[in-house]
Amino acid sequence: MNSAEYALRTVLLVAERGSISVTELALALDVAPSTAHRVLANCRNSGFVRQDARGGPYVAGPALNEIALLASRPVRLRDAVDAVLHDLHEETGETVGVMILEGRNARTVQSLTGTPPRAIGPRLGRVFPAHLVAGGKAMLAAEPRDHLLRRFPGRELPPAPDGTRRPWPDFERELRLIRHRGWAYAIGDADPLISAVAAPLVLASGDPVAAITVVMPRARLGTRAEIERFTGPLLRTAARAQSRLRGGG
Repeated sequence: MNSAEYALRTVLLVAERGSISVTELALALDVAPSTAHRVLANCRNSGFVRQDARGGPYVAGPALNEIALLASRPVRLRDAVDAVLHDLHEETGETVGVMILEGRNARTVQSLTGTPPRAIGPRLGRVFPAHLVAGGKAMLAAEPRDHLLRRFPGRELPPAPDGTRRPWPDFERELRLIRHRGWAYAIGDADPLISAVAAPLVLASGDPVAAITVVMPRARLGTRAEIERFTGPLLRTAARAQSRLRGGG
């Protein structure tokens, strides 16, 4: 086997067994312990495994967990969210949707267009910088900090459309506030004419799997009172979808 095959086999073994030691991997791959250690070190550097204590076993890392979520997500997400998203659409009359994380971006995977004359049009398939949109910020706030830092190496955010670059400490402070209150908003950050509010959907493991969003023209969503008018329906919808996602009714 070449190095890539060693790494893939190692990831499969960790996924199957839950954990593996250097000695166990050396036996499974029929290689020297030094080779097994090097393979595990490469997998750890890529985020596919982690070692919680020096000399301890290796277990699934954030990259492997994220792949598992992505692989099992689409049908379950659609089943869990579809009915409650329609209810939110009917209750608010606004454009509503579901976003997922893709690296440092957030993609809209479900979207229902609002009914008011100036409602925002369909968002399905559109990709935005996660740190600039409400859905992206809601999910990033729910992530463990080590996952967040893997997405933004060097603790540096990409520039906004106007060329400005937000300081990392300011962004982390906002994420802590979002995590505390359970919802996020964005006022014209990715598009100066559009605002949104969003809440994350979090698995029992604590991993954010998606975010539900309400999107509308900035002219109708800019003040605190306007934002808070939607947080109640949004949080109730997220709670229902989250329960369904975890296997509840």
